[in-house]
Amino acid sequence: MGFASRKPNPNEPMISSENPYGSDSDVLDDTAVLLTKRGKRCCVCKRVILNRYLKYKDRKPFCPDCV
Repeated sequence: MGFASRKPNPNEPMISSENPYGSDSDVLDDTAVLLTKRGKRCCVCKRVILNRYLKYKDRKPFCPDCV
């Protein structure tokens, strides 16, 4: 059974579908951020993160949640 096929348990962490470290603009979506080199993907969670939030460890980009 997949995760969406059951009701979540109150003790499980909330899964947020929004990206707090991505672009807030309606014009810049994830593809536009990557093409204009204003951000990169996190090595762990694969979310698109703007350059100002990126943290680097061993020359790999990480979001603040995964560092």
